[in-house]
Amino acid sequence: MQAQTPKSILLFSEKKTDYVISISASGSPYEKTAMEIIQHYFNSVSGISLQDGGGKFTIQLKEVGDRLSPESFTIKNKGNNILMEGNKKGLVYGAYSLVEEIFGCRNFAPGEKPYCPALLRLEIPLPLKIGEKPAFRFREVYSMAETDREYMDWHKLHNLEDLWGIWGHSFGRLVPESLFKTHPEYFAFYNGERHSTQLCLSNEDVFEISVKNLDEAFKENPDAKYWSVSPNDNSGFCECPLCSSSNLKDGGNQGSLLKFVNRIAKHFPDRTFTTLAYNATARPPLVTRPEKNVIIFLSNVEIARTFPVDKEASAKAFRRNLEGWSAKTHRIFIWDYYTQFTNFLAPFPNYFTFQPNFKYYQHKKAAGVFAQLNGPEYGDFAELKTYLLSKLLWNPTLDSDQLTEDFLIGYYGDAAPFVKSYMNKLYGFAVAAGTNLDIYGNPVNNYRDFLTPENLDELSIIMDRAHEAVETQAVFSKRIEKLRLSMDYTYLQQAKFYGTRKHGIFTKNGGNWEIRDGFADRVNRFVQQAELFGIKELSEGGISPKEYGEQWQMIFTTGVRDNLALNSEVQFEFPFAPEFPANGVKTLTDGTPGYSDFSFNWLCFYGKPMIATIDLGKMTEIKEVEINFLEDIRHRILRPQNVKLEYSLDGEKYTAAGLDQLSPPEEEYTVKKIKKLFKNLNFEARYLRVTAENQPALPEFIFSKNREPMLACDEIWVN
Repeated sequence: MQAQTPKSILLFSEKKTDYVISISASGSPYEKTAMEIIQHYFNSVSGISLQDGGGKFTIQLKEVGDRLSPESFTIKNKGNNILMEGNKKGLVYGAYSLVEEIFGCRNFAPGEKPYCPALLRLEIPLPLKIGEKPAFRFREVYSMAETDREYMDWHKLHNLEDLWGIWGHSFGRLVPESLFKTHPEYFAFYNGERHSTQLCLSNEDVFEISVKNLDEAFKENPDAKYWSVSPNDNSGFCECPLCSSSNLKDGGNQGSLLKFVNRIAKHFPDRTFTTLAYNATARPPLVTRPEKNVIIFLSNVEIARTFPVDKEASAKAFRRNLEGWSAKTHRIFIWDYYTQFTNFLAPFPNYFTFQPNFKYYQHKKAAGVFAQLNGPEYGDFAELKTYLLSKLLWNPTLDSDQLTEDFLIGYYGDAAPFVKSYMNKLYGFAVAAGTNLDIYGNPVNNYRDFLTPENLDELSIIMDRAHEAVETQAVFSKRIEKLRLSMDYTYLQQAKFYGTRKHGIFTKNGGNWEIRDGFADRVNRFVQQAELFGIKELSEGGISPKEYGEQWQMIFTTGVRDNLALNSEVQFEFPFAPEFPANGVKTLTDGTPGYSDFSFNWLCFYGKPMIATIDLGKMTEIKEVEINFLEDIRHRILRPQNVKLEYSLDGEKYTAAGLDQLSPPEEEYTVKKIKKLFKNLNFEARYLRVTAENQPALPEFIFSKNREPMLACDEIWVN
């Protein structure tokens, strides 16, 4: 009589199990790790150990090498026995899939303890048949995930530190800039001379030095899988006759770059190299094809993030570049961006783009994705974004809505419906307002579109309800408080912009300017909460919460300054940069100073001078005029060459009142204000004209062929 096929298997019941776990006699490292994972989480859900089982049935783990594709695994039953097979690390990934899909455990956030249900009984329906392989060969979510090794293994992620011997912009590693003094011919030629910005890729010695330094690097890190041969992060490429000839044939700087990379790849045929298709090298070459051991790392840094890349209007050039590269090679990695680098905590509702983006990349046969969040720093919805990106990078066909629902319920408890409403509202506001979510944007400038005071009030009410739903549950309550930091940060940042106006910092009381009631407490609470949650930086390379609080104390101490030019009319001879509109033509006389962030409260002028004429409205006795400029070398915002002050009685004839010549900018990346004070003046005038001459060119240390110098002015104070 034939034995009946079981319909299910009972893994354990009431702290008893008939199962033991086994690995091969040789016990590979992956088998041992997978066994430890399953034993640990079996104990977490059942309260018993697999080692104590009766031995009637077996969970067998087997590393099968190349019989399965890289990193893939299968889990199936053979009768009542369970067999898990995997290709090397795939066996570890299979163990975590068993823990999640069968045991019901979840790992929602890096640095936090995984959730496991306490079960009295676990029955598994049959047949058991799980088989998975990665959608992408390389999968990295550059976020807090990288601080938690188990989280990365659980969600099947990679780490560039583990895979790359040399990462990113690497020309400085291949040929050190220190050689420029003795061998300028190794470096880029343009504007009639050599510059240390990039390498001269047609120079034979550059190739030989690069080969030698790579050979040394291979010895230092023999297990590294990838090696980057990529330009520095600037546009100062070589225009010597040989490099220009290569670029002409291939339609841009990507020509000489790819020929150089290919030559290195041929020299080291057993190594795999990556190179950046980024900014000036983003377009595919017209003729040259990458060698088989060269991977193209294509960036989409320039696009907005409101819609998926296959629909986003600003991604048209990126899509064209991806199509072009795909016609030459399927060895393409995508460098993708999912945060606002200038304001990590700013609301950035791009979570609905994750799945369609990865489906699009998979359809275009991209081999890998580097999804860049905030690195180890906390940002808006960091836990949810990390979770979704991780899951969908492994398998873009998963149900994104179900993943989100699963996360929200598990991570926010009874507050989940309100958090979901908040997410939908936020994204809905962005779409309705036509907002272009910009990775270098600012929540201050979004006061005009999706982060209006009215919208913030509506979102704040939803967050209040979320907190009320879990206020007696400490774990969930703290998570809502952390999530709400995005709203608090937006409110504080926008208050700097509003200044003395409604929604601003100061209000008038009996003729005196005072800090609005409760505002200082709100700042202190934000700083304390941010520090409590371990936040170290508020932007990429930016200030800490403590330093942020200190800036606010300086704002409170300074207060509102007396100013005879307050609310005066201003006219400009040349327009200011439209992408940084601040408070428009009122910016220089609205009484609101600029701070360290150039993207609001500063009027910016590219190349042309700032020539501003102020109408004081009547004849005014003038003793002092102060003009503040910003210097932010990293963003190519420079002090002016000189500043000239003139005055007029009628707006026609002007008289010189002062001229100040400034020293040239230096390579110093601290953001600072440059104050120009014309004092000991003694004249009456109705009109003032301030002329600030831009620098003639960007200095060598921040040279960009396609960028002009920019100056930024926040206010003209008249006493």
